[in-house]
Amino acid sequence: MRLMEGARFYSHHVPLDSSGRTFRDYAQLTDDRITFLVAAELDFYPEFYDFRIIKNPLRINVQGGYIGKTSLNSITKVFTNSGNLICRNINQVVSVNKSTRRPLHLPVWWVKKYAESALGKESIRFEKEEKPPNGTESFQIQVVWSDTDANSHTNWSSYVRFSLDTAYYISSRRIVPCLQNMVENGVKRLELLYTGESFEGDVLTIITWPCNKRTSRVIFHVNKEDAFICQCSVDYFEKPVPTTSK
Repeated sequence: MRLMEGARFYSHHVPLDSSGRTFRDYAQLTDDRITFLVAAELDFYPEFYDFRIIKNPLRINVQGGYIGKTSLNSITKVFTNSGNLICRNINQVVSVNKSTRRPLHLPVWWVKKYAESALGKESIRFEKEEKPPNGTESFQIQVVWSDTDANSHTNWSSYVRFSLDTAYYISSRRIVPCLQNMVENGVKRLELLYTGESFEGDVLTIITWPCNKRTSRVIFHVNKEDAFICQCSVDYFEKPVPTTSK
C-alpha cells in the first residue's frame, strides 16, 4: 500500500519538466485547498502472493479516475515486469476549504480540462455497517509517529494494518475460530470508509466481527474514544492462494 501511495504522490507532486507542471495539474489543483480521503478500495490478485513470480522490478501505473463536483479519485495499478497485474487501488478524496474545512467545489478550469478523461470512471462509496449487539471482539492500539503522514495525521494505510493486526491477534488465539482459516488464505479485497482523523498518541479501539452477508468478509470499525472514524471491510480468499509462504 505504501508503494502505491508513494507512486501516486510522486506522480502528482513531482514536476514533469522545467515548466513546473505536474501530472493532471495536481499541484496547481491543490495549491489553495486540502484533500481528505473518504474512501479507498484495493484488490490483491493471486499472483501477488505467488513467490514463484518475480516481482523485481515492478511497473506502477497511475491514472486519473472519476471527477465529481467536490471529489475525485485516482487509480493505481501494480504490474510485474512481465505484465502480470498483482494489485490495484482506487483512492477517492474530497476537496476541502483550508479555513472552513467544508467541501470545496473543484475549479471549473480543471474539471473542463480533465472531464473527458473521467468518462466511464465511477465514484466509489461504501456504507457504514451496523455493529451487531453481540458477537464482536475488540483490540486497542496506540498511534505512534511511524503511523502518521506528512500532515501528522494517521496515514490511511495504517488503519488497514491496525485491522489486519487485530485479525491476526484474534485468529492466533482462536478467539473467533472461523477467522483463523480466512487469515491464512490471504487478503483478496479491502474496502475503506473514512469519516474522521487521529494523531500520534491517540488510543484507538478496533472492533471486529464476521460479516453475516459474506462468509469470507470481516468488518472492522476503528473508534477514537466513542467516535467512529474508519471502517475497513476485508475480503479473504475462500481457499488458500498458491504459494502463500516460502
